[in-house]
Amino acid sequence: DSVSPTFPDRNKGIIMNKNNATFTIDSLNKCFYYQFHSLEFINTQYVVSFTYRNFSDNNSLSFFHQFEGDEILKYGTKDFTLTNFRYPNKFTRLITPKNGEIRLVFCNGYLSLREVGTFERQLLPELLPERKNLIEVSNITFHKVSYPNIVLYKKQKEVKDQNTVKSFKKIDPVTYEANMSSLGQPVSLMMRESFGKYWRVCDENNKCLSFDDPAHFATGGFANAWYLKDASIGNKLTLYYYPQRWYEVGTIITLGSILIIIGGICIRLFIRK
Repeated sequence: DSVSPTFPDRNKGIIMNKNNATFTIDSLNKCFYYQFHSLEFINTQYVVSFTYRNFSDNNSLSFFHQFEGDEILKYGTKDFTLTNFRYPNKFTRLITPKNGEIRLVFCNGYLSLREVGTFERQLLPELLPERKNLIEVSNITFHKVSYPNIVLYKKQKEVKDQNTVKSFKKIDPVTYEANMSSLGQPVSLMMRESFGKYWRVCDENNKCLSFDDPAHFATGGFANAWYLKDASIGNKLTLYYYPQRWYEVGTIITLGSILIIIGGICIRLFIRK
């Protein structure tokens, strides 16, 4: 269901068009929010996403969420400013609710009276779209995320849940192990980590899917999923984030270099003695 935005400081300077918003030069320090009521919150998560861009480097978009009873503190919005982007940038956040009330707050930054005066003196309206637009926010979406672990696909494209994961173990923040039952048919595997191209799935023989394999795709707006057509990939799978390997190699090389340097210094001091 659609939810209408609320404007605690009136809507002058904030132009709304469905799920799109534009902050103009008349909206400094102003906010609007979407209030959601009676949401499911037990073992439930939600994802909010939107695209934004800035037309000025002197003020920023602030975004944060609140739960029931929280107040909007204007001076506190500085703690939630997003990085400025001149080109459209996609923002996604996973929210775990404490209760059934969630408020999504968007603010045109926060400037003190002194900063407002400086901003107005330095502002060049002729460089802004329509001579007034400062920030554009588009395609604001908010929805519940579903987490079926394994779904088996029949020929008729009907689906049903199966208890095919015997165990699932988190080795470290970027490595997971899954022990699966013998399936003999295609299976979809879903993981609740932000989607990244370089997440990799390998079997116990170190047979891995390539990074560009279409079997790896985003689901639920943010999560990783794999459609494993080849049931022979094995029953023990390892999922890991590949760039972390390069980080570990770099760390080992750095530590090794430091030890070699320290060893060389100690040897030279020993020879001098």
